[in-house]
Amino acid sequence: MKNEISILQKLKHRYIVDFYSAFETPFQLCMTIEFVLGGDFLTVLGHEVKLSEFDASLKLGHLKLIDFGLAKQIDDGDQTFSFCGTSAYMAPEIFLEIGYDKSVYCWSIDVSNVDWGDSIFKNFKEY
Repeated sequence: MKNEISILQKLKHRYIVDFYSAFETPFQLCMTIEFVLGGDFLTVLGHEVKLSEFDASLKLGHLKLIDFGLAKQIDDGDQTFSFCGTSAYMAPEIFLEIGYDKSVYCWSIDVSNVDWGDSIFKNFKEY
């Protein structure tokens, strides 16, 4: 959680939740962040397969990223080998465990934009 706090302290963007403070009790590390009403994105979408352009712009215009628990800071040129995230949106380098850099996030964003209701990895099988 300390890594998540460190990341949130550095980020200021209208689509990222505002971080206010952190404090410790004898048993917990706590954060105070911006209150964001509305639930998670998939719940907001419900069972809609396709959104109209207006509905999509309305819903996407109010999104905020809030969970950086698995986030990792890496410098330009560095690689990491963590295997975490949503498998449907993971770049091949992560599955192959060959190390990856920041470019895998471009892959994930692109794949998620292809179609929210489907994934190009739907037939992927683990061996």
